[in-house]
Amino acid sequence: MWDKTRAVDMAIMARRLHADVRKQRLATVGPGIPDDWDRAVEAAWPTIWRSYGVSLPGGWVDVVMAFSQHLASVAPGVAVDDSKEKYGGMRLSLTGDVTRNALDLADVYENLSETVCQDCGEPGQLRQDRGWWATLCDKHAEQRDQR
Repeated sequence: MWDKTRAVDMAIMARRLHADVRKQRLATVGPGIPDDWDRAVEAAWPTIWRSYGVSLPGGWVDVVMAFSQHLASVAPGVAVDDSKEKYGGMRLSLTGDVTRNALDLADVYENLSETVCQDCGEPGQLRQDRGWWATLCDKHAEQRDQR
């Protein structure tokens, strides 16, 4: 059964964790997204990303790291079976001891991804890009418009 209070609490926690992960990355790595960010996530959370690996735009590195940390604490027996960008948002398929909490958590982070630029990690919004959906900041939306 869906519990609105629990869902709101989970979303608040996700936003805080995302902000903390982003702050830590900016302090240690800087604003650029390393080319091998996905391998770093897989190395940091091998039990979560073991079967499929990360297959998402680099701008969501902080969302993915926060999700991985949060999932490990809420549902340690769950892994990501598939990850992709679809309709401008992150989509996750889970496997293992999947609980309602794990599914709800995936939904929260999928929604969070639709507020983060998939190219750079800055705040963004879901936009239509020549018939395709993408979550982009103003700068990257403008760059795509100029192509």
